[in-house]
Amino acid sequence: MKKVALIISGAGYAERKGILDIALTRCEHLKTISEYLFDIYVFSVEYRSLSLKSLFSKTTYRERISRFGYDITLLKHIEFESSIPIIQDFLDWIYKRKKKRLTDWEWQKDFAKYFKGYDLIIAHFNDAAILAQEIHHKFGTPYSVTWHGSDIHTIPFNDIAACEKTISSVNEAAVNFFVSNGLKQISDKLTLGGRKEVLYNGIDKRLFYQYPDARKKLLRKSFGVEKLTVITFAGNLVPIKNAQLLPDIFLRVAEDFHNPLIFWIIGGGPLRQSIETQLVQTSLNFKFWGTIEHCQMPDFFNCTDVLILPSKNEGLGLVVLEALACGCNVVASDVGGIKEILGNEGVVATGQNFIQDFSASLISMIKQPMQQGNLNLFDWEKISAKEDSVYQQILNK
Repeated sequence: MKKVALIISGAGYAERKGILDIALTRCEHLKTISEYLFDIYVFSVEYRSLSLKSLFSKTTYRERISRFGYDITLLKHIEFESSIPIIQDFLDWIYKRKKKRLTDWEWQKDFAKYFKGYDLIIAHFNDAAILAQEIHHKFGTPYSVTWHGSDIHTIPFNDIAACEKTISSVNEAAVNFFVSNGLKQISDKLTLGGRKEVLYNGIDKRLFYQYPDARKKLLRKSFGVEKLTVITFAGNLVPIKNAQLLPDIFLRVAEDFHNPLIFWIIGGGPLRQSIETQLVQTSLNFKFWGTIEHCQMPDFFNCTDVLILPSKNEGLGLVVLEALACGCNVVASDVGGIKEILGNEGVVATGQNFIQDFSASLISMIKQPMQQGNLNLFDWEKISAKEDSVYQQILNK
């Protein structure tokens, strides 16, 4: 039995979703194929009140918790805060500057000493890759990195320190998995070194599926949308998702499509207030749902006619897969792995006329729904078989 450390970052641990859910799901499927003994590690930031004593205390430590049926080791980093405004402003400035220059990535390396004796390190996202690389330097343990999106398409291009660390991690990894071919191609702009493989994310078919018509009808009635066309945005309300364009897109669609509509916005983020301010000044029928638990999303998708994703960039766009599995149509920008999921239908090129083109494509999709995507490519059994095959090559060297 091979002893494997699974290191997950950018995830948190309060709810099983996002990168955390993907990493754990891959772990579960791998264990059904081969004899792996997994230890789970998750990065976490904890905030503590600043005091004189805290200036001399450790800023990293480990903590064991139980979540989702796993024993998880939290790799904690401490940041301090103060109730005194001028001191808090100073602390904010320090942490912002450190994070901008990514010098705070160095704290992850402090944990390398705890990883002796593993046969393989599996890392998810960029700071997990930094730790995996340090473990490799210290103990010679081979490591893999799964790159999910912004850790390749955004962060390295915004800061030279991030770029250097990412290139180094990619080059030294035994294998790099990219969640789409589009993301892999972007990584080639950083470095052509290192072994690179495309490994899609799969769909949880137990959770995301198309409900029977009778159930769907009752659900739409409970939401009050039985006679409405439902257009849904689901994601973080941040610039990388182009969330600031939602009011303009909604207005154009409402002007050109005269049947009753409702626009649902699922998610939270810094752009919510400005988006809501713009929408309340219109006569549009809309509803903000805020952050919805992952297990509840199939209900919303089964009541949605068209999901929209006008992002500036994506890794794969797991929300697109989940929506398709629930019977939605999708209109999305042509970034990352979107076209790998949808093909050409409902995919809109970014450019000067993006809002106009996106709105036109959305109206067309509302009027003429169609079959989209090849979900067979995103089957967990096929994905896990490929991942296991690569790991066996590495472990048997």
